[in-house]
Amino acid sequence: MNWITRNSASILFAGLILSFLCGSVVAIHAGPLLRYPDEREWTALAANLATKHVYALDGIHPTAFRPPGFPFLLSLWVAVGIGNVGLRFVNLGIFLLSEVLLVLLAHKLFSKCAGAISVLLVLAYPVLVYSATLLLPQTFGAMLLLLGIWLMIRDENPSMRNVLLGGLAWGLLILAIPTFLFILCWFVLWLLWKRHSFRKKVFLFALPMILVLGVWTARNYAVFHSLFFVATNSGINLLQGNSENSSMDSDTLTDISKYTHVASGMSEVESDRFYRAAALAWTKEHPGAAARLYAAKLVEYFSFTERTATQNVATELEQPHWRTPIMLFTYEPLLLLLLCRIAIARKYPLSELEVLFVGLYFVNAPFAAMFYSRIRYRLPMDWILLLLDAGMIQIILSRLSSRRTVAQI
Repeated sequence: MNWITRNSASILFAGLILSFLCGSVVAIHAGPLLRYPDEREWTALAANLATKHVYALDGIHPTAFRPPGFPFLLSLWVAVGIGNVGLRFVNLGIFLLSEVLLVLLAHKLFSKCAGAISVLLVLAYPVLVYSATLLLPQTFGAMLLLLGIWLMIRDENPSMRNVLLGGLAWGLLILAIPTFLFILCWFVLWLLWKRHSFRKKVFLFALPMILVLGVWTARNYAVFHSLFFVATNSGINLLQGNSENSSMDSDTLTDISKYTHVASGMSEVESDRFYRAAALAWTKEHPGAAARLYAAKLVEYFSFTERTATQNVATELEQPHWRTPIMLFTYEPLLLLLLCRIAIARKYPLSELEVLFVGLYFVNAPFAAMFYSRIRYRLPMDWILLLLDAGMIQIILSRLSSRRTVAQI
């Protein structure tokens, strides 16, 4: 343990270099080909923003089906001529920044030793490096999540600048992944509970979020003449997770054809409302089945595997075949470590900040289960899992070191 502490800076540097090298190999191997339908949509939105200055999949008809945060980020790089491989490296750079933020948070919660351990845990959880080479918003979202938390907890009494920047980070996060609004609620409640100085700065924290989300809401109202929260895909996501053909792992494979047939002539906003109403109606009419389905999806949230399909071939698995065994032998031990940390909380009480992060990690599950669970949707939260596990491993190493010392005496 002392060796890790003394060499923590070297471990961080080596971890960043190794992460970059591994990510570079994957990014170059993937090349310009976009394997997943979601990647093609995100990059199409970015390209149209950069070249035609319109947020549209086809470059003509404006849309709000996808949240705009990630496409706006990509469009800045597309505008200077970076191709898909270059965009993968941009995402990889964001991933490396997330690693640095993870270490800073580990230093704040635990020690330099835990910071070094957290870097090693990132390397031991390769799905994060792999996902960083995909043009999907989860890596960007993870960085904003860690940044938004760090800015607000690094000092007991955060400065006005950090409060404003923290609010901006959270606003951009919600603009990229709207479901993080639920996580934000828990975070703000904790700040109000444990950081009395924050109560006087709530408005400063909320102001950047109001401005960022307000601009996008104004755009949507001008285009669609309707008010809605960020994107128009929540209705279909809710229906895919809550209908007569939904199961714990069906997600986008759920057969909702009878609903899409009815909605085929509707506008984007109208179909969103129709799908949401249909999902709520099914839940109300089948409370028992809906409750069982919700419980199953809640368990599925913590799964190491999933069954998803590409848009073109309904039976083609979206995930590589090697990912299931890797997730089994990486994610499940990490989750077990966190459960062990909670189990020993009476002997080793959780600090205030640990309570915050344990709450953040688990509070996302019940909200995610309202829709449907996918591993990549959970990945931004898994950075918090790594942070907490670093603290648990530090406790284990400390106990082993103490026993070794006693034995030598």
